[in-house]
Amino acid sequence: MNTFVCKYCAKEFASLHSLDCHVSRESQKQPNLRCDAKEERKRKKSQEAIDEKEKKKQAKTILAKLDVTEVVDTINEASKTNELLQQLTKQVGNMKAQNDEIIQQNNNLKADITDMKEMVTEFARNPQLLILVDKLYPLSSLRELDLKTPAFKPVLEILDKELPKYPNLVNDETGKVHCKAVKKLNEIQPTVVKDDEKLFYKKGDVLTRGSGEEATKEFIDVIANSGYEYAQKASNDLKSRRESDKDFQRGILKNAACHGSVQDVTDMYVV
Repeated sequence: MNTFVCKYCAKEFASLHSLDCHVSRESQKQPNLRCDAKEERKRKKSQEAIDEKEKKKQAKTILAKLDVTEVVDTINEASKTNELLQQLTKQVGNMKAQNDEIIQQNNNLKADITDMKEMVTEFARNPQLLILVDKLYPLSSLRELDLKTPAFKPVLEILDKELPKYPNLVNDETGKVHCKAVKKLNEIQPTVVKDDEKLFYKKGDVLTRGSGEEATKEFIDVIANSGYEYAQKASNDLKSRRESDKDFQRGILKNAACHGSVQDVTDMYVV
């Protein structure tokens, strides 16, 4: 950083303006100092101009000595280096994505193993649970049902005759009729059963000890797909991700809970 020194008192200043102010104050005592300060500033500016010209001259000299081919080669090498860096960055990104996928697969495998251990424990506790593998329809099969077919007429009769005038699943009365219809549906097409207060259903061909919430939503959806507005509204409300809707959703699931609407595993036994 350039500094400016008063040649009369040897004080240093960061700028010419500061030096001028200093000299101006001193010139009240010694008038000849002002002229000296102006001369000093001219000298400094002249020296800076000379230094700048010298730098430009040196730069031109260096450029004149450079070989054009070498310059082009240097630029090309830099370009190749940049391209390699981009490729490496892309490869690192791909490796990270693959690593994340492997971690996710590993977590899924751990979850599957945990589920298998739980089911083995359940089978050891009650070997007759194995019968459910052949007796139950997969939970996903509910999505393909048309309750308007003759086989499910008893389900529709319950809904058409017993639902209140303005049904809503946050209402206890609607919940009772809904659960009654679910129970009848589950008797016609066995999908979910309970044993020792635990729910069981099939995911694909695999018997699973599942959550009541998952099964409850599936039963709501199958009735919604058959045109019942109260179930359609409940299905849409349960898809909300807003934190403010959590309590409302818990109320819907509580009234529509299928836990009390499914038959016990002992009713599925073959004599």
